[in-house]
Amino acid sequence: MPTRLTLFAIVGLASGCAPTPREVPDPSLDGPKTWSGVIGPLVATRCGICHRGGDIAPFPLELYAQVKLMGPSVLAAVETRSMPPFPPEQSDESGCPRVDDIRRMSDAEREVLIAWLKDGMPEGEPGKEPTIPTNEPLGPPSDQWQMSEEYVSASDAPDDYRCIIIDPKVVTSIPVGAVSVKPGNRKVVHHSAVYLVPPEQANIVRRLDADEPGPGYTCFGGVGVAEAYPTGIWVPGNDAPLVPPHGGVGYYLLPGWVFVVQQHYNYSGGKSPDRSTVVLWRANTFLSEVPHSLVTGTLDFSIPPMAMGHTVSSDAIIVPGGQTAAVWNEANEGRVYSVWAHQHQLGRSFSMELVRPDGSTQCLLKIPRWDFNWQSIYRLKSFVDVKPGDKVRTTCTWDNPRTSEVHYGEGTADEMCLGSLALLK
Repeated sequence: MPTRLTLFAIVGLASGCAPTPREVPDPSLDGPKTWSGVIGPLVATRCGICHRGGDIAPFPLELYAQVKLMGPSVLAAVETRSMPPFPPEQSDESGCPRVDDIRRMSDAEREVLIAWLKDGMPEGEPGKEPTIPTNEPLGPPSDQWQMSEEYVSASDAPDDYRCIIIDPKVVTSIPVGAVSVKPGNRKVVHHSAVYLVPPEQANIVRRLDADEPGPGYTCFGGVGVAEAYPTGIWVPGNDAPLVPPHGGVGYYLLPGWVFVVQQHYNYSGGKSPDRSTVVLWRANTFLSEVPHSLVTGTLDFSIPPMAMGHTVSSDAIIVPGGQTAAVWNEANEGRVYSVWAHQHQLGRSFSMELVRPDGSTQCLLKIPRWDFNWQSIYRLKSFVDVKPGDKVRTTCTWDNPRTSEVHYGEGTADEMCLGSLALLK
């Protein structure tokens, strides 16, 4: 078994070094309201990172002709705020911390784009096309491990959740700064979640793999074992992890541990094989700070049949630094630098708020319209301090149209109410 510090480090890095790119500064909105003026760079920055050739988006939006062709669909998506897919509340009125994410479209940007779409989409200077931003804040990865063979689902269902075991076979401890996935086939990989499984649990996942034909095994929610520690995530448009708060932040990958990659495949655009790769960026050889985390939420809930708007809340506590904290619903004080939320397909909304001893509250994360298809780990632009005596309140709301109760579980028909914070001392 790893030490408690190592466990916190693994969970903390999953929250802190998720592959959400640094936010590109908002394009100037003072120039000509044409494609060659401010609109092309705006669409390239906020939309083109996913809507490009070979990526998972159903159509490209890299060129003026492509956007003009899809104008009505783009307008509907932008007006309803279904696109860009960025669920966290970011309005000034919410009081929620700002999130560092390239997909976040400001209200001003949204208004300018909508006005341009309604004004006939003027091109401006013919043939002037924007450059789609690249994102390599950490440079090339230091280590990578590819799936041993290609995988394509044997099912006719449009969605497939498959856990793939990748053994890094390290013989000495490696200092880790960030972990992500390089999709082998962007047209079918909807998202990837990387877990680390300790040696005593690795045999269990290998048996799960052996019990099903083809590489990997079916999984949903988690990877099928109690000890599996999230350490990285990839979603479309996020091709590189964030730079950690500083170069000495990290944890150690220990000999005998294996990666289990939960791949969410979506075949709505056609079925084709994938062979993805786990990529890793090493931290400094001297780690001066190991993140710790708060994993919060509740496993004890029951959503009644036909219940709309069923809400459950639970509290976690913050204890003094140096005091041994529990793994669940308890954490040491520190500076929060990233947040994460998780529900399944019945989720309506999610929130985490800080409750101070005097009863005052501060938003940590608010997702008014939960969408299971768009889940990320969000890095805050500024730290939020949490101190002993503070509580972190997690609130989940679900709509259950079924005629049966729904409880906590990892299956498709089950639900979850989980959140996580990553903190530095």
